[in-house]
Amino acid sequence: MASNAKFVDIMGFREYDEAIAKLLTVTIHPDKDDRSIAITVAPNLSGMQKEFATQDKMNPLRPKQKNIKDDKTIVYPASALTRLGWEFDVSRWTKVGYRKLNMTEEGNRIIQSKHPMPYEIQYQLDIVTKMRSTMNMIVRAIALKFVDREVWVPVYTGEVFGTKNVPVKLAFGGPQDQTDWEHDENKDVVFRMVFTFNMDVWLFPDVTSVPTVKKISMVSDDAVVSETTDEDVIDAMKRIENARLPENT
Repeated sequence: MASNAKFVDIMGFREYDEAIAKLLTVTIHPDKDDRSIAITVAPNLSGMQKEFATQDKMNPLRPKQKNIKDDKTIVYPASALTRLGWEFDVSRWTKVGYRKLNMTEEGNRIIQSKHPMPYEIQYQLDIVTKMRSTMNMIVRAIALKFVDREVWVPVYTGEVFGTKNVPVKLAFGGPQDQTDWEHDENKDVVFRMVFTFNMDVWLFPDVTSVPTVKKISMVSDDAVVSETTDEDVIDAMKRIENARLPENT
């Protein structure tokens, strides 16, 4: 028999990426005597962002590079957020049947799904600057967000599950210094610090909607012998169905 269930679109991991990137966006003021000067450092989700440099304007006689990427450079300060991986969190997992989540606006369908799968995602935040003082201000701004070790951030998961608050935890107690001190003497030192964070998330399974019970027909020998729309009878049938598939809200 063909299924009359309808599937509802749900979120993926991208919404979590955007939520933690927003949390780790900081604004610093390099000149403590002039607060009007502000620099906002927002993590890029696809690696360090590179912009076209101005070598041609500075040296028009410079030979053209064969690879256009050679004409790009990182604008400092900059940061990049990388999702390192995710691990199934058995401590938050439970095996339950289908859960009734909500009703459609028309009231004629029930939205349901299995229990979400719990995962712990690990993120790495890379920060690069040309000045040590700039790095110190960025590190301070990020560290102070985690005075209580973890921060709960709102994540919009879609119309079905709504907005959920998920925790972001600072790993290893602070940043790791990844500055390359054995640099080329012809190049300036680039300061690099790395933060690691853990985020407890939920991977939502497919959400379906099934029709609600509106009418019960009693069939005998392929013939309908009676029909009812009595609410008490329908509620009794619903209770029987719920006993067969326990509800977990």
